Amino acid sequence: MKKVFLILILSFPLYLRAQDAGNSGLTFLKLGADARTVSLSGLGTAAVGKTASLFYNPAFIPDSNGYVGFTHNNYLQGVNSENFGVNFQWLGLPLGISINTTSVNDIEIRTKPGEAEGTFSVHYFSAGLSSAFNLARGIRFGATVKYLYEGMLADEAYGYAFDFGVRAEGIMKNVTLGLALRNLGDMNNLRSVPTKVPADVRAGAKYLINQEAFNVKISALGGVQKYLSENKIHFHFGTEILYKERFALRVGYVTNYDSKNFSAGVGVKWNGFYFDYAFVPYKYDLGSVHFISITANITNLF
Repeated sequence: MKKVFLILILSFPLYLRAQDAGNSGLTFLKLGADARTVSLSGLGTAAVGKTASLFYNPAFIPDSNGYVGFTHNNYLQGVNSENFGVNFQWLGLPLGISINTTSVNDIEIRTKPGEAEGTFSVHYFSAGLSSAFNLARGIRFGATVKYLYEGMLADEAYGYAFDFGVRAEGIMKNVTLGLALRNLGDMNNLRSVPTKVPADVRAGAKYLINQEAFNVKISALGGVQKYLSENKIHFHFGTEILYKERFALRVGYVTNYDSKNFSAGVGVKWNGFYFDYAFVPYKYDLGSVHFISITANITNLF
């Protein structure tokens, strides 16, 4: 029953839209893209690590030139998602490539009581190209264009989306500000009705406390998020304690979700590789979500 409930949320936006024109599909775009960001409540606007900027705020891309990252998301009830990202420069221009693939497998087909008549899978895919440039001293603008795909049984749909982000530093000491407008786009019809892309706006701030005497850096995060098709506003909070630039403990909290609010995680740097893990417990016996991310600076490997 839990899996059926989740499939309705993830895979049947047509039904949802028939009930309420404000609802959105393509829920895989809401799942989170990397372990570090998810463990800090999932805002990812002002504290974006390495290739996660490609998914949350493209204005941070130049800060992570030469990084490549992979994230596996073991979501609820058999939903699996993978994210890949790489940041690089080409002709002096900062660029990033992002890929997401999400699938829900072994969904049972039932038209009458009794044994299942078969199974099918639902697949989602997105691929993006990002870049950024300076607007003024301490202020940078970034943008991403994305190709989107969803498919189930014999039905397929294609579309596009844009992300826009701003990063600002130097306005206040030790404070980084971020603003992002994500997933502005459109899809063609899936059977007879187009899926609505889940556009959202989010703004946040990071305050860095550097305790050099103890080799400790503490980042305090906060911000707000709103999906444009929903009335709820989500408030995000997170704290990261980084020791000797190698070991990190993280905790996050987000408001106004029915089934989740708390998140936590750890991070380790070893020989130029970053290993991150995030844990998000869900209510109502839905289970827990686990994220594992591996990131490396390929310019240091070759």
